[in-house]
Amino acid sequence: MAIPLYREDYVVGVLNVESREANFFREEQAGFLSSLGDHAVISMENARLLAERQHRIEMLTRLRDLTLRLSSTTHSQEVATTVLETALNLVDGASGGLYRYDLESGNMALLATASRQQNGYVQNGEVVDIAKAAALNGTFQQGYSLIHSDDHDAMQKCSVVAVPIKKQNDVSEVFIIVFNDERQIQPRELNTLELLASQAAGHLENAMLHERIRAGNDRMRAILDSTRDGVILLDQAGRLVESNPSAERLLGIDLEDYTGSYLWRLLLDQTRNDSPNDSSHDGLRNWARDLRLGPEGITHHEFTRFLPDSKVHLQVVGSPVWNSEKEVVGRLLTLRDITEAKELEAYREGLMHMVVHDLRNPLSSIISMLSLIEQTIPYPEELQSLQIMVENTTKRAEDLHEMVGMILDIYKYEQKNYELKLKEVQVDNLITDAVQTLEGLFQEAAINVQIEIPDSLPKLYIDYANIKRVLVNILGNAYKYTPHNSTVCVHVSPMPNKSQLKIRIVDSGPGIPPEQRRRIFELFEQIEDQTAKRGGKGTGIGLAFCKQAVEAHGGRIWVDDDGCLPGACFAFTLPTVVPH
Repeated sequence: MAIPLYREDYVVGVLNVESREANFFREEQAGFLSSLGDHAVISMENARLLAERQHRIEMLTRLRDLTLRLSSTTHSQEVATTVLETALNLVDGASGGLYRYDLESGNMALLATASRQQNGYVQNGEVVDIAKAAALNGTFQQGYSLIHSDDHDAMQKCSVVAVPIKKQNDVSEVFIIVFNDERQIQPRELNTLELLASQAAGHLENAMLHERIRAGNDRMRAILDSTRDGVILLDQAGRLVESNPSAERLLGIDLEDYTGSYLWRLLLDQTRNDSPNDSSHDGLRNWARDLRLGPEGITHHEFTRFLPDSKVHLQVVGSPVWNSEKEVVGRLLTLRDITEAKELEAYREGLMHMVVHDLRNPLSSIISMLSLIEQTIPYPEELQSLQIMVENTTKRAEDLHEMVGMILDIYKYEQKNYELKLKEVQVDNLITDAVQTLEGLFQEAAINVQIEIPDSLPKLYIDYANIKRVLVNILGNAYKYTPHNSTVCVHVSPMPNKSQLKIRIVDSGPGIPPEQRRRIFELFEQIEDQTAKRGGKGTGIGLAFCKQAVEAHGGRIWVDDDGCLPGACFAFTLPTVVPH
């Protein structure tokens, strides 16, 4: 009697029971055997699920072991051999080979082999063709190859499986598994091999990055060892790959002992025992934080490193390392010792601070004495010219005093040591006040000042005196370069975010060449090859002050192209009062 075994309307087997006697099986026995068959199907299904689960556990265990073995491996051949050994164990293969595929030439280069039999891995034309088909199609391939049997006399037909290893959808390698018999690969085994290929891709790429670095190391080592700048190379995860002696000297750390370690973790360990209020290490902590977060752009950091016998100021520039596929595969850090530059800057600032104060006090005394002369000494009619000379001298001394004050304010802004006296200000009152300060000069030159301010603008929240000085400086430049009987325009408009107003001051002068527009805001920089219509040549102080003052308010200043007049158009933004 044959009882079909059903699972979800599909026959999965037959229960066959035989007897020597004719007509031995009765209806009740047939029913019993049918029930027994149902239980057999359930038992078979449970056995299948158990086998699937055990297979999955074994597969995940071996993949985990593979990851642990390869976590510190930096040689691609060692990685390839380990991947092959794992593949053979997972699918009970006889031997295997891993090929590197050259996308441009289409060539297959054997990288590593592994075998579980004495004869080893057999490489013939059929096997290579199957590997190349997998590389070209980017999909799993299965075929057959004739291989000598153990007695070397007869030929044996063996199954061959090729699995592509992809990086960013491009095939980079292919691994081959050869079986000793004819076999049809099962979906479960295919899934296992594809998971292995996915995991192998990352390990191979990381190992090849290390090898590329090592290959160029001999050529670059002499240069790296002789340069004064420190050089550190990290992999994509932020682990230390390479460094030069200068980097170790500047950081005071023997980096060679930490190859393969996370650099950000190493830097944080250097500051762990420091006081939390020790601001000297803030730059180092910020650098470590950025390394941990792994930015892909260009980064700049400065910090001070306290070594046992010295204090070193360091500048670190980080930039991404790209491969030929425009993928970020690492990060290059350049450390520069800027101690001398910092000391010179501190000396220059101290010297400038001293000079400013040494000039300011005598100028204040001169201005006070000249004011006293004007107030107390009567000038007879025949000495009116002397009175004019005293007035002009007082004016020049006040201008010089203001210039010295601006230099001092610029340095205060640069050192973040300037306290703004913020208050709510109507922008039309501010503009009118600034224009009236220069009203006499504009009238003498027949310059018409147009003020365009829309209604219902929010109030500014600014330091009134400093921003008025910004306006007076820019209007003063407009007065110097605008021709006689021309126009200067002051225009105010809200920014799209409503939290700032934009002020533009446009003159009718020759304008500013595009190549000089950025540097004119630097201290003591002046426009080349231009002569003012009136007044002397500038000092290069006013616009530098304007830049510092505007930026201290969270704004921005620039030379705009969008001007209503043919001359220079200075634009800057200022914050408005934030509504409750």
